[in-house]
Amino acid sequence: MLSRNIETLIDTYWQSTIGYKYLHGNLHADVTDSSYDNVTADQWQTIDFNTSQALSTRIIGEEYQCNMIFATILIVISGLLVLASLATIALMNATRVPDILGYISSFTRDNPYATFEQASHIDGLERARELREMNMTVGDVNPRGDIGHIAFAATVEVHRLKEDRLYD
Repeated sequence: MLSRNIETLIDTYWQSTIGYKYLHGNLHADVTDSSYDNVTADQWQTIDFNTSQALSTRIIGEEYQCNMIFATILIVISGLLVLASLATIALMNATRVPDILGYISSFTRDNPYATFEQASHIDGLERARELREMNMTVGDVNPRGDIGHIAFAATVEVHRLKEDRLYD
């Protein structure tokens, strides 16, 4: 509503002050006539009525342009991501130990293979800070059994994991 009213106000101003000579008609049929360019309404006003040149364009289809800097950055980052995924696959195949997520200190709590006296009310970061001198290993704590047992251990003899052995 506001836009329409402002448009009407500007059109009214133009028609009543500057463009009144063009409202009566009787214009030349030749638009290249110099009377349309820089028409003088009064001695102090100049109207640029037809100062643009005619341009024609033909649209065949969409045209895309490539910024070489961004394309290079994209290719480098994509290559690094491919290398990282290949390294992940290689490490996943070479690793025999299961993923250990979270705080390592939580594996020492109530663990018969890692006895370390600590208060039970401290949080994971404080517990990890107190355990920083303790050497821990993930390995087989049941090497003589038919099925091995993988545990986070410090106090018992831990054997390396074997590829052809079953674990629980």
